[in-house]
Amino acid sequence: MGEKRSLGANRIPDIIVLMMWAGAFLFLLNGERYRYYLAPAFGVTLAAGFVLSAAMGVALGRSRKSGRAGSWIGPTVRALVLVLPLIYAITTTGAILDSQAFTKRWISAGSGAGSLREGTRAIEGQGETDGGDDAELVEAYRAAGPPKISRALKEMLGLKPPDEPLPTTSTGNSGKSVFEADLYDLVEYAGRFKGRQVITEGMVAWDRVDSDRFYLFRFVIVCCIADAMPVAVVVERSGAPRPAQNSWIRVEGIADMITVDGQEGVVIRNGSFTSIPVPKDPYLY
Repeated sequence: MGEKRSLGANRIPDIIVLMMWAGAFLFLLNGERYRYYLAPAFGVTLAAGFVLSAAMGVALGRSRKSGRAGSWIGPTVRALVLVLPLIYAITTTGAILDSQAFTKRWISAGSGAGSLREGTRAIEGQGETDGGDDAELVEAYRAAGPPKISRALKEMLGLKPPDEPLPTTSTGNSGKSVFEADLYDLVEYAGRFKGRQVITEGMVAWDRVDSDRFYLFRFVIVCCIADAMPVAVVVERSGAPRPAQNSWIRVEGIADMITVDGQEGVVIRNGSFTSIPVPKDPYLY
């Protein structure tokens, strides 16, 4: 008499967990939610994880095991452990590193922490406060391939890569032509933005000492939020009420250099600002 072949109760928890992982990968991929945790390049890895988890769950469900089913206690405990990361990932989706993380992780300008973007090192204006030699910068930019650099910097130098048109200036709240740049570019090329009208966006962190100014910051992610480091500028407000802590704003003002506790950084003077919704990509990559 042949042995009865059945799925086996001890396999059911494993199948459930594998399908839950597949569903979690799909959830994070949908709408690019994974970018709250990872750099965009990791989307391919999550897609592979979805395919493998779904395939393994289906394969385990289709297979049959001879003989009696073993104890279900061990597989159930293992399944519960494997589900914990899924609960964390799904419940924290949409949570963004805020001013609390900023105060713990911020490394001020000049601290020697180094550049977060490897591709821009060849064209950085190291310590320049007068704009540096534009000819050398253009030559380095073209020799590098060219690397991706800020729209504002390309505009300053009159660079026109073959695959994109030359960008033009925008008009800000003052009606004057301004340079739009992200916070990383303002800090990385501080000398070149000095004295220019700029527009940038970020999250607010209050200055605990001076209520007439605040920090505007964003986190830069190289791999994942575990290695996220903030870049920040000081904003001096011009009579307007201080924006709420952790709110997202768009700031326009004059970029300048400032020294705080012996460290050189960027300040936006006479800053005017407007509230904005949380960006689709709250981090810089």
